[in-house]
Amino acid sequence: MERVTTSTAVVEITGGGIVVCRYMPGAKVTAAGINENIEARRKLAGSAPHLAVTVLPSPEDFDMTMLKQDHYAGVPGDDSLQAQAMVAEGAVMFPLAKLYFAYFPTRFRNEVFASEPEAMAWIRDQQGMFRR
Repeated sequence: MERVTTSTAVVEITGGGIVVCRYMPGAKVTAAGINENIEARRKLAGSAPHLAVTVLPSPEDFDMTMLKQDHYAGVPGDDSLQAQAMVAEGAVMFPLAKLYFAYFPTRFRNEVFASEPEAMAWIRDQQGMFRR
């Protein structure tokens, strides 16, 4: 399993083309950190079609400016991401993640979940759809 550690998360590619990004406990969620983690996903997956799971723990600290940037827009050659499950733990991150994706819809399938087991089940369903 290939793995990249960024300033805020561990990003790894698992079997079946699923890239999992787990933010470290206590990491401050910022626009720069999000962009760094997206770049790590792209590095691991390359141009191969893939799916992603991002796990955002209930943060001790986050930067509201992360909500002002479309982190998935205008990146040439990033059409290989087919679906993403976002785990937004806690009473703060869940509604913020839902609000973010309402303002910045993605060109790939995207869902926000309150727990990792739910997100993994959904991404595995997506994996089955893309294999057909």
